[in-house]
Amino acid sequence: MRKEARKNGHPELHAGIGIHTGRIAFGVIGNETRLDTVAISKATKEVAELEGFNKKLNSSILVSDESMIYFSAVTNCMFDGHTISNHGNLEVVYSAIPLTSE
Repeated sequence: MRKEARKNGHPELHAGIGIHTGRIAFGVIGNETRLDTVAISKATKEVAELEGFNKKLNSSILVSDESMIYFSAVTNCMFDGHTISNHGNLEVVYSAIPLTSE
């Protein structure tokens, strides 16, 4: 898709993705005219922070240590480990490096 976008003169789209495993409270709030969904928990905060660390690490996908157990067996990627300071706590996160070419 990126090659085709470049060929047609369109700008490239870059996105940061954070993947974390944890429990959440999820629900729908509102009334008949306006509904909204909300997810509240420590896990939603963690995934939002992971997404933000993509800019600092110049990566696209970051996977938390808790989720890495699931991802290492089922993806077509290599993972590069990083130690980050998150609110004074050191955490290990992994950036995904795709093995397939565009």
